[in-house]
Amino acid sequence: RMLLVYAGTCALLSMWISNTATTAMMFPIGLSIIAHLSRGARGRQEPLRKFALALMLVTSFAASIGGMGTPVGTPPNLIGMLEHIVGVDITFFSWMALAVPIVALLFIYLVAQFHFSSVRGLPAAEGSTAMVREELAKLGRLTLGQRNVGLAFGVTVLLWVLPGLLALAGSGETPLARRYAEAMPEGVAAMVGALL
Repeated sequence: RMLLVYAGTCALLSMWISNTATTAMMFPIGLSIIAHLSRGARGRQEPLRKFALALMLVTSFAASIGGMGTPVGTPPNLIGMLEHIVGVDITFFSWMALAVPIVALLFIYLVAQFHFSSVRGLPAAEGSTAMVREELAKLGRLTLGQRNVGLAFGVTVLLWVLPGLLALAGSGETPLARRYAEAMPEGVAAMVGALL
């Protein structure tokens, strides 16, 4: 479960920020997980060594996989090349409709591969669950600033995918949808999120 949640966090973050930033942010978290597990792995260093290797590798692999899911992750260069050379206009939503299933399949393979090769037999430190509950209690409730950042992020994502959602609802060619697409291209939606 640790590997799944850690890799999932890397992949989800990488869908919205660069792969390098995600890896740099998650790497110290992975190291602290390994340090905590090493305190409870007396005499069982080989399973811990395998898990540590898997966790460090999954940091970059999951970020690379997740980055393919949205145009703001890894694919902007490819999308720009397709628009420039072939003249194909790929919307934010159409890219996600194509890429997210591929990301999901690659992610399942990644976690399964590392689970079967590196995680089985890993000892968990005694009191780990209690320690996690204690740390969560110390964090407390979300602050106003944290809620505002979450709201700004949600608004930005909604502005990016709204044209695709309207198209799915059968309203993609209405005058209102066309006016929205002209007034709110992906770059403007990103600027609105940054201003918020």
